Amino acid sequence: MQPPTPPPHTSTAPSVTIHALLTDIRVLLLLFVFLRVGLIMAYPPVGTFGGGGLTAGSDRAYHFALAALSDGGDLPFRDWWSEFPPVWAWLSVLIYQALPNVNFPVWTAVISALMLAFDCANLLLVRSIGARLYGRPTGVAVAWVYAMLALPLIQLFWNFETLVAFWLLLGVRLLLTNRDRAAGVAAAIGALVKFTPALLIASALRFRPPWRAVQMIVLTAALFAGAYGMLLIDNPNPQVTLTSLTAQFRKASYGSVWALIDGNLSAGDFAFPGDDPVLLHYDLAAADQLYGRPPVIPGAVRIALGLGVGLFCFLRTRRRDNRGWSRSRCSRCWCSSCKRRDGRRIGWCRCCR
Repeated sequence: MQPPTPPPHTSTAPSVTIHALLTDIRVLLLLFVFLRVGLIMAYPPVGTFGGGGLTAGSDRAYHFALAALSDGGDLPFRDWWSEFPPVWAWLSVLIYQALPNVNFPVWTAVISALMLAFDCANLLLVRSIGARLYGRPTGVAVAWVYAMLALPLIQLFWNFETLVAFWLLLGVRLLLTNRDRAAGVAAAIGALVKFTPALLIASALRFRPPWRAVQMIVLTAALFAGAYGMLLIDNPNPQVTLTSLTAQFRKASYGSVWALIDGNLSAGDFAFPGDDPVLLHYDLAAADQLYGRPPVIPGAVRIALGLGVGLFCFLRTRRRDNRGWSRSRCSRCWCSSCKRRDGRRIGWCRCCR
C-alpha cells in the first residue's frame, strides 16, 4: 500500500519582498549605522593628535588640540578666540573634560558617535521632507540617495557639518509644517554652530506674511544675541568674544572658486607655514591677519553678483506652495556660496529637486 502523499508545504509567515525591504526605514537606518560603525572600527583614528584612520587629513586633530587648551583652565571665548560660533567650541571642550584619561582616539570616537546620532536624524528629516513635498515614494528615494552620498559620510568623521545640516534641515521641516517660531529657534541654534542656518529667515521673508516673518526674525536674532550676551557677562576678556564673532569675515579665500582665482590653495588655517595654528588663538591680532593672497575680484563685486542672482530668484519665484518654497531655499543657498569667498559653501540642500 502506497503511503499518502503529503500536502505541499505551506508557510503562514508573511512573504518579504524587495519593495518592503527598501521602503522600511528600519532597514535603511540599520545599514546606515552599521556602515559607519564598521568603518570607524576598521579604520580607527590613531596617534595622540591624529594622523591616521578615517580622520586623516581632517580638522579633528586641530579641534582636539583646541579642546586640550582647557587642561590649563583656558576656555573658548574667554581665554582664546574661536573662528566658529560657540556651540562647537564649547561642545568639544565639554566632551574633552567629561572623559577620564582622554586621548585623541577616545575623544574622536565619542564625537563621531554624537555626529552619527545627528546624521541619523538628518536621514529621517530628508525622508520626511521629500515625502511631504512629493509623496512617500520620493521620500524613500531621496533618503536612499542621502545614505549613499560620500559627503555626509566623510563629514561625519572630519568636521561638524553634520550638526549644521541637522539644524538647517530641521528648520526646513518646521517651516513646511507652518511652525515658524520653532523654525526660528532651530535657525538660531544652527547659527550658533555655523552662520549658514540663519538663511532660513530669507525663506520666511519670501513665503510668509510680513508679521509672521518679522516674528521669526526677531526670535532668531534675540536668541542669537542672547547667547553672545551670556558669553560677554562677567567676561574678563570681552574682546576675545567679539573677535571670535568676526574672525571668519576677515579670512582669505579658501576651498572655493574664488580661492582658485586668488591663487589661495591652502585649507584656510589662521596661520602661516611654520606657525602653530592652535597657540595663535591666544593672539587677538592673529584673527585680523590675512593668511593668503588678497582677492583679485573685489569683495563688493562678488557680493553684488550674489545679491543680484538672489534678488532675481527672490522676485521671480512663481510657486507659492511648499515646493516653490523649497526650491527658492536652495537658490538662496547657491547665491550665498557665490558671494562668499572664504570657502563656507553650502553643500547640504538634499531635499529639493
